[in-house]
Amino acid sequence: MELAGGSGLGHFFARLDIVHVSFLFPEMTDDTSRRFPAPWHADKMPGGYVVRDANGQALAYLYSRDNEAEARQAKVLTTDEARRIAANVARLPELVEGSGLNTDDKVTRSRRRVAARLLSHCD
Repeated sequence: MELAGGSGLGHFFARLDIVHVSFLFPEMTDDTSRRFPAPWHADKMPGGYVVRDANGQALAYLYSRDNEAEARQAKVLTTDEARRIAANVARLPELVEGSGLNTDDKVTRSRRRVAARLLSHCD
């Protein structure tokens, strides 16, 4: 699946393989226990980064190239962009837990709408 970059990175396409993101919407799953336990961590791999959960399950792959020209030609991220995104993806469980996403307030609903909109582009 390919996701178009933001307005400032319109020429980039980031290839991001997402295994599962049900932790964002636990009420939509039958399983009440976390499927991908924290902490998550980003590991360097040949050609990019992989984000893994505490059990070592791969959750996301971010592909990259060392310089911007190669990244643009391959339609992937630069190494620095992939590193920063992988680090932020690895922080998601702590951000979700610390943000009060289990409450039904205006901010929570807004975050869920944004997340649903982002996930709709992954189909």
